[in-house]
Amino acid sequence: QSAAVLIDEERLDYSDADLDEPVSGHLALITILEVSGRRLGVANTHLKWAPPGTPHSDHLGARQIDELSALCAAHSCASWVICGDLNCTADSSILDGVRAAGLVDAHGGLASPTCNANGNLRKLDHVFITGDMLADTAPIEPIDESTALPSSCHASDHLPVQVTLRWRYVYSGDGL
Repeated sequence: QSAAVLIDEERLDYSDADLDEPVSGHLALITILEVSGRRLGVANTHLKWAPPGTPHSDHLGARQIDELSALCAAHSCASWVICGDLNCTADSSILDGVRAAGLVDAHGGLASPTCNANGNLRKLDHVFITGDMLADTAPIEPIDESTALPSSCHASDHLPVQVTLRWRYVYSGDGL
């Protein structure tokens, strides 16, 4: 197991203003790490929510993830983790750009809810990874429609999502 070395860090303030709305204030934090001789990019963000049925071109969260995806593609990292409160389900078309870039849901599409908004349970918090990584996922604490979030046990209105990542292929140094 090797330590991660910080190579670079960047803050992306989304330029998501339009004619009717000012800039949202949402952002992404990006770190570029070197782990076991490989560059790994990690982006954490909170996308803006929009009502279901909002057209892609009008959806601030869609524009934000598209901007983040473009920034990630500009970095020289073959491996990426994009995670956070993405304010959409894993099968949402909002995430088409992330999936088109080759990232997959680290939880394998499991839909354990991470948020209870007015009795509406949904998994809105995600970890997407590139195909050269494997994820060992920690169970998400079970909640139901009556679970209050935030609460005295949970400071957020979302539950934490945890994964342990490892490289799918490990270079052994002997050419194999």
